[in-house]
Amino acid sequence: MNINQAIQLVRFILNKDQNGNITGDNFNLMAPVAQMSVLQDRLGNIKKYQPGSTVPNYGFSVSQKAREELMPLMVKPTTTAVAAGLAAYPANYLYYNTLETAAGKLITEATQDEIVELNNSAITPPSTMFPKFVMHSDGFYIYPTSITSIKISYIRKPETPIWAYTISNNEEVYDAGNSQDFELNETTHFEIVMQILQMSGVNLNMLQVTQYAQAMEAQGK
Repeated sequence: MNINQAIQLVRFILNKDQNGNITGDNFNLMAPVAQMSVLQDRLGNIKKYQPGSTVPNYGFSVSQKAREELMPLMVKPTTTAVAAGLAAYPANYLYYNTLETAAGKLITEATQDEIVELNNSAITPPSTMFPKFVMHSDGFYIYPTSITSIKISYIRKPETPIWAYTISNNEEVYDAGNSQDFELNETTHFEIVMQILQMSGVNLNMLQVTQYAQAMEAQGK
């Protein structure tokens, strides 16, 4: 659904449940939070991790469905310069998928203490054949430091969803040209609406939201 259909559904449900209405400004405050909440769930909510589980419910790579729902935000391998061993995070970076060298060698992650041991190893130090990286607040530290460029595939930050509007006869009128739709896969949009409703004080499950959407469509709204 586009952003206009989303706010219309929210308003329809609020009206049916006699919970008042929602202004465009309040919707625009809630929509980015709701979208990020659903995005964070797909990336992997660490609170859901269960130690000892055969398939931990953590990390978008463990679920094909989660990966496909995040696909609109997946940036294909992009060449990034490495200066003195540091590859800065892209401006819209959120979560890495893969890092590889220009020659196509996968760069695997290591912790800081592991890289200290590896750098002091005479047998298995990081090399261009078996490179490593460590994450810090300012970017990826690549080993060996002789590597001057890498390719990063990552999940980018979504654009902020906006329901733009103009005022006509004291009513908010949808402005499609200045609006921004949700960027996650459409299969997540009902869940985003559900999150907005929860922030508005209405707690519904997915089936109920879907039923309201069908009722709104039946009424030609």
